[in-house]
Amino acid sequence: MLTNIQLLRFVAAFAIVLYHAIPVFSVPEESGIVSWVKYFGFSGVDIFFVISGFIMWYTTWDKQGASTASIFIRRRFARIYSGYWPYLAIGIVIFMLFNSKMLEQKEILESILLVPVPIGERVIPVSWTLTFELYFYFLFFGMLYFVKIRAKQFIVILFCFLLLVNVTGSLFFGFYSQNYFSTVPVAVRMLISPYVLEFLAGSVICQIYLNRTIARNPLPPLLASLALFGAGAAYNALILEGKMATGYHVLERVLFFGSASVLLVYGVAALDRLGVVLFPTLSQVLGGASYSIYLSHTLIYTLFINILDKEALKQGYMLAVAIIVVLIYSIMHYKWIEQPLYGLMKRRLGVSSC
Repeated sequence: MLTNIQLLRFVAAFAIVLYHAIPVFSVPEESGIVSWVKYFGFSGVDIFFVISGFIMWYTTWDKQGASTASIFIRRRFARIYSGYWPYLAIGIVIFMLFNSKMLEQKEILESILLVPVPIGERVIPVSWTLTFELYFYFLFFGMLYFVKIRAKQFIVILFCFLLLVNVTGSLFFGFYSQNYFSTVPVAVRMLISPYVLEFLAGSVICQIYLNRTIARNPLPPLLASLALFGAGAAYNALILEGKMATGYHVLERVLFFGSASVLLVYGVAALDRLGVVLFPTLSQVLGGASYSIYLSHTLIYTLFINILDKEALKQGYMLAVAIIVVLIYSIMHYKWIEQPLYGLMKRRLGVSSC
């Protein structure tokens, strides 16, 4: 069930792992596709957002009411914090060992709770995406609590329409410009961010999947997705000079990589519907560990930076060594820490049997 979606979660995480590795290990321009990852690897986050919308809709589309909403939000809290808090603790320890002064510049309480703060003030910078996830969970909580099942599709479509109008208006009025976004609070930036469209689009894809009206031939959307990823990378490299990954406001990122991610998830969901399963064992192991991979890699890179000198980091094999360490540790962490802690938190929150 949704095995290919699980594999896609790993693909998204691995793209981000490579993206953050390039500056650490000084990957040269002549290395070809590896160096080009810096122009599109961050789009793994966009894939994650679309997948998240898909999964949220898949697990709640036929549910409603206060009790269901309460169970949903407690399970989501258990899921996100059980995976995050151990890595937050590891991150704090790493700062204390190697750069205690920088830790003083971090917002510890805000990092623990995952409330909206600038990326540079987070102990684990990549956790900004988890704050978006929580925002989307609260949206779904409200929809489950207040909206009847038959009206849920209408609400999602209406929200999509309003955001699309806002995005279209931004082309003329500059709502998503750097100057505009710098004047509003971080929480407001999240509320009006075009990234929300990616979550909502994932929900729409899931409804198409559930209605069994998804494409019988997944090849066209998959090829279109690859074309958009390539076009987005070229636009980022040639026009934006690699700045597409910055901030909540980059509209081009959602237009290129958000659209590509939507088509990719659509095509992969079509494969699932057809009963075509890609690498089932790897999907379960690596897809299951994808959250751990996402949270661990920058911390492991930090250890490499502090333990090895710059010349050692430039050695061609060191990138491969680091990635192997990330994968092995993440799988072990997932099996021995994340899964047991998730089960414990669900029991504590009274949702282990739901």
